[in-house]
Amino acid sequence: MQEKSEALGETLELLRKNYSGFPKDQNENAMIAVASLIAHSMDSDSPEKIAKETLTVIHRLFDFQYVYIALKDKDGFFRYVAQIGLPKDKEKVLFQIMYSKDDVFDEATYPSTPLSDITRFYMSESMPFKENELDTFGRPIMIGQRRMSPDEMMEADYFDIYIRDWNQDPIGYIEMSLTRSRKLPDRMTIAWLELIATVIGPIISKKD
Repeated sequence: MQEKSEALGETLELLRKNYSGFPKDQNENAMIAVASLIAHSMDSDSPEKIAKETLTVIHRLFDFQYVYIALKDKDGFFRYVAQIGLPKDKEKVLFQIMYSKDDVFDEATYPSTPLSDITRFYMSESMPFKENELDTFGRPIMIGQRRMSPDEMMEADYFDIYIRDWNQDPIGYIEMSLTRSRKLPDRMTIAWLELIATVIGPIISKKD
């Protein structure tokens, strides 16, 4: 009987240690945050509110200094509706820019490296921007500097992750540029961001 009691106590201690308490790593934090984001998004009354909530989660969980979301408007053009990281004067410039679908996928103007079917990486060396977009970068004076290591993330490097509706048509994208560590994000970070884009797409399309 004593042995059974000791085994039960050890099992209870193991359960308390392994399955309760605060999140133990970034992945557990991300799981909780994404589940909360989905619940809040379902209750939200507008795509813009969902976009802002999404950026808050991304900025808190991951290393990106600048994060934006553009959504397709009723006129067919893509416009930025939320951002974190830029000061108000640069935000004003960002929110005035609009893109057609052809612009969004224009590899001549915005050359990219595909990382998956929904993720593109734009390297600063390729100058993936127009003149009127320069003021949307945090420190445009740094554009054109030499990359010192393969994993360095530089000014004018950025990722776009497409947001799609139920029919897999693009209705927006999440854009991330310049990490606080100045290093490219790891594979798991991009996987989480792709998951976030995938789950909010159908929800946003129903709110529009």
